[in-house]
Amino acid sequence: MEIIVIATILETALAALLLALFFILQYIAKTNKPRFKNQKKAAGTVISKAIVLSAENIGSPGLDQPQMKIQLQVIPGQGRNFVVEVKESFLPEDMDHLRAGNIIYVKYNPVNTKEFVLIKPL
Repeated sequence: MEIIVIATILETALAALLLALFFILQYIAKTNKPRFKNQKKAAGTVISKAIVLSAENIGSPGLDQPQMKIQLQVIPGQGRNFVVEVKESFLPEDMDHLRAGNIIYVKYNPVNTKEFVLIKPL
């Protein structure tokens, strides 16, 4: 009888320990911010997801880097979505990421959303 009681107490203690560990891990996961998704960077810049709305080849200033006009819908962590447009030359290996519907990342100034740069896909 005593062995059963001791085993029950040990099982209860183990269950309580596992439950406490679960809540501690949940707390740590909530307090750690994601590294690239909507994380504020130094000097007021923000990294956020953006959906490629359109990508159009508008010429080739050089043979190896075609110039593209890309329209993006930026999805910030806070505030409203906004649309930006960029005309830039891209390497051929980056062209696959710049198709309509793809998600890429941008770094932008939240005070002036026209100030932004594309971040190479990870």
